[in-house]
Formats: sequence, C-alpha cells, structure tokens
Amino acid sequence: MSKRRPRLLYLHNRAPGESLANQVQVLEMCRALQEAGFDITLALPKGRLSQEEAREAVAIELGEPVKFQIEFWNRGPGWLVSSSARSYFGLKRANIAWREYDYVFVRFVPFLGLAIRSGAKVVFESHAVRIFTRFDLLNRLARGAFVRLTRKERLTLFISVSHALRDHWVRKGVPAEKSVALHDGVRDSEITRPGDRIPSRESLGLPTSGRIATYSGSLGADRHPGRLIQLARDLPDVTICVVGGTLEQLKKISGDSDTFPTNLRAVGRVPHSRVSDYLAVSDALLMLWSWDVPTIYFCSPLKMFEYMAVGKPIVGEAFPTITEVLTDGENGYLVEPANYIALRDGLTRALSDGVEHTVGIRAVQDVGAYTWERRAEAIYQNLEGR
Repeated sequence: MSKRRPRLLYLHNRAPGESLANQVQVLEMCRALQEAGFDITLALPKGRLSQEEAREAVAIELGEPVKFQIEFWNRGPGWLVSSSARSYFGLKRANIAWREYDYVFVRFVPFLGLAIRSGAKVVFESHAVRIFTRFDLLNRLARGAFVRLTRKERLTLFISVSHALRDHWVRKGVPAEKSVALHDGVRDSEITRPGDRIPSRESLGLPTSGRIATYSGSLGADRHPGRLIQLARDLPDVTICVVGGTLEQLKKISGDSDTFPTNLRAVGRVPHSRVSDYLAVSDALLMLWSWDVPTIYFCSPLKMFEYMAVGKPIVGEAFPTITEVLTDGENGYLVEPANYIALRDGLTRALSDGVEHTVGIRAVQDVGAYTWERRAEAIYQNLEGR
C-alpha cells in the first residue's frame, strides 16, 4: 500500500492580484510543496473577483494549470477599519474542515492562534520583525504574545526567510530547535541552461541593438526610482528598461517631461511568468532598494533569485541579507548603499565586455541552491523528522 500524502492547509491573507511579490511566493510554494509530496489546499480571501475569476488569476500568475486545491473565504465586514481584522474574522467564520489536515502553514501573524487551535501541526513562516509597523508599544506587546505562541507544542517548524531574521527571532525567544532559515527562490525550470530558447528583443518591443539594463519591480518611493531616470541621463547609450512600472509613473517622478530621457523604456506590469523574458534579453540587471524599505535588514527578495537565474550581471547595493547570497565581484556587483555614483559605476562595470562570462555564469550556477523545489523539499524533510 502506498504511503498517504500528508495534507497541508496553506493559509494566506491576500486575495489574488493583491501584493504581487507576496502572491508569487505563496503560489510558487504551494506548487513546489505539492510536488514535494504534500496534498496542498490553499485557502485565501476571494476579494472582489468571482471564484472563477480568482482561480483564473492564480493560473495566470503561475503560468500553468493549478495542480493544488484552492478554497476561498470572504473577509470580515467592511466596518472593521483594519484589513488585518477583516482577514482574521473572515477566516475565523470560514467553513474550513481544520481537522482534515495534518499541517497548517501560516505566514500571517493574526492567523497563528487559529492554526494552533485547529489541532494540526503548524508551520509558521516569518518575513519581518514587526507585527505592528506603526505603534511601538503595541508591537512589543504583540511580539511577546507571538513568541509565546511559537513555544506551543503544536508549532512544529518556524521558518525565517534569511539568516539575519532567524537570528533576530531566536534572540527574542523563539525556540532555536524549531527554527530554520530558508531564503526565497526561483522555479528550477526558470534557470537558464545551455540551449534554452531566448525570445527576441523585437518580440518584446525593445531595441534590437545596443546595451540594455533592466530593472524589474516596484516604483514605490522607498526604492528611490528617480535613480533610474538619472542613470538613463548619465548613460545615454544604454537603454534602461523598467518592468512593472509605466512611463507615466516615471514622468511623474521626473517632474520634467521636457528633458525626459528617450532611452528609458517602461513596459508596465506583465504576468510574473513572462518577466524572465525581459531579463534574458538584457545585458545587466538592476536591483533597487534603500534604507527606507521597512524589511531591508531581514528580507529575501524574489528579484535577486530571478535575476541570478538568467545568468546576467547583477548590479545592486550591499544591504545585509543581499550579502548572504551575493558576493561582490563573484556572482554580482554590489556597491555601497545610498551612493548613486557607486551604483552608476557598478552598472558601467557590469556592462563591460566579457563580464557576462564570469559574474553572470557564477550567479546562475549558485542559484541552483535557491529553488522553490529545494526549499519545499527541505520543509518536507524537516517535518518528516519531527
């Protein structure tokens, strides 16, 4: 008789289409955990879409048919001001058959108590150090309650997305024996290998000649996106391609449409499964963060692994958890944070002839250790041994 696949309920607090990077990580982990040997059910709020539309949105983001189960639940009443409260009360009254599952996977702190009371073994995945971002006293009180929950017997595994984050939570009292650090990753099939077909620049609406440096991600103020405009002005022979933002957004950031650089291209938001096409036809890849990003000391950015997977030189700033994965001059070009001149010079260095055959190739070799599949297998093995 074949061994029964353990059933895992993955709880998420975001509806399809909300918080893109957050959604990508959840969907990729559900896919990889299903492949690793779990029987996965993803439970998430329906949001404004119909169930059929929500399922379709999930399939589009994955870029393939969904092979795990999905259950939708309605958020709490609109008069609750806090979106966290609406999610909590929505899940609490949802018709979920908790006792059918062997494991409950949680990454949203307010859901942790519900998961522990379900009777299943619980896995918690942490992405940040703060529970309440704005109120220090409330955050300290909530953190104390949260740490006490992690000591419950039902809390079986505590995952942090970086070593710095794991160390932080262990210092705060999370049991070290339950704690592991697992960075985010990339799909194994997205890693560039010899012989892989690469789309033409022409098919993507990009210049067919000359150097292209691509940035993929948010144009939020904490990324200091004005640097993209300045790079285009300082490097007029290089096309600066932006995936995820629009030309209108960039012109608004510039504030000077008369001198807006013509070598700055914005392709807008594309399905996550197509982002790698733009990365693959580029000559260098830009990572933009700043000290203003709330999670900068502890994050594990998806962008970094997606960049590594295409084997092109990466240029970014040497923030703490970036250096857990990338080393300057070996598998990327890391420069001093908050130093525009260093960023510009780093990009110029990355675009030099011959660089792609050293730094980029080392990055694509190293990213094999950071796939969703390996991450899911590590979780499976960790739980099997507990």
